[in-house]
Amino acid sequence: SPHAVRFGVVIKPKDGRNGAGITFLDGASTQAEWRKAFSQALENDDGRDTAVLAEEFVPGKDTRFLVVGHRVVAIAQRIPANVVGDGQLTVRELVAIKNMQRQRLGYMHHPLVLNDVASRELAKHGLQFESVSPVGQTAYLGRACNLSAGADVMDITDSVHAGYCELAVRASRAVSAPLVGLDFQVLDPTLPPTPTNYAILEGNALPGYSFHHGPTLGTGRNAVGAILDLYGF
Repeated sequence: SPHAVRFGVVIKPKDGRNGAGITFLDGASTQAEWRKAFSQALENDDGRDTAVLAEEFVPGKDTRFLVVGHRVVAIAQRIPANVVGDGQLTVRELVAIKNMQRQRLGYMHHPLVLNDVASRELAKHGLQFESVSPVGQTAYLGRACNLSAGADVMDITDSVHAGYCELAVRASRAVSAPLVGLDFQVLDPTLPPTPTNYAILEGNALPGYSFHHGPTLGTGRNAVGAILDLYGF
């Protein structure tokens, strides 16, 4: 029931990919938005399932741990699609500029999109597509952190607390996956993990690795080299 939601819930396909069909809902969401969320999840289910996943929303920073040979080789924080205001250009103009910049990075071929999701997210902060965002203000266009949804990527391999790396390795061993991309939600990855400041959302058996080589911010990591070493090439 929408009235039972306090902190939020995420509706997603049971068998999906690239963040398609995922919707964030909270107590303010309408009945129509709930129905649409379920419909979108079903439409984007690769297995054509008749059920969807409803998961409790966990606050924190979307953090991908790439584990190769039960060793963490790269860690990236993924930031939802956004533009940063300059006090002169509209949100629409900033999006057009950023999309041109993303085209120069082969793995970031998915453009930022101005759609209903972006409109609702901007409206939460009193913005529209034709608004001029103040200097330095980040205007988010959604909540999804997938590259396919226009997310940015920041390498944080050198700044993450070692405790999270230990958890990632333990998780990879628990599922017998020497190669896996583990998605964490972490309140502050520089602080040690506690029972209340992180959650492991999922593991990806076929994780993307291109963004580790050329992140939007930070140092690139040789993910492919580690994978080739794992399989003896």
